Amino acid sequence: MGRPRILVIDDETKFREAIAQALGLDGYDVETALDGSEGATLVCRHPYDLIFCDLRMPEVDGRGLYKEIQLLCPHVRRGPDGRAEDSEASGARKRLPLGE
Repeated sequence: MGRPRILVIDDETKFREAIAQALGLDGYDVETALDGSEGATLVCRHPYDLIFCDLRMPEVDGRGLYKEIQLLCPHVRRGPDGRAEDSEASGARKRLPLGE
């Protein structure tokens, strides 16, 4: 079995590249997208084990991307509980000191 595939979507280059590099060093197969539109295109073309997406981006933000994926890529599964997790709502940003 291959390495887990992760897609990192963020409009801020320094965060996108830092996250991708860290995940790559941990042995993940990482691809990146600079916005929600590019991310949606990649998701519909390639299977990913995890999508790590910024919620606040111009044009198509993280929530818009999720809706777009649901419409354009019905083969993409949701999490085990049937919904995506909003890291801001769950407090993940408080646990991970990214960009603070």
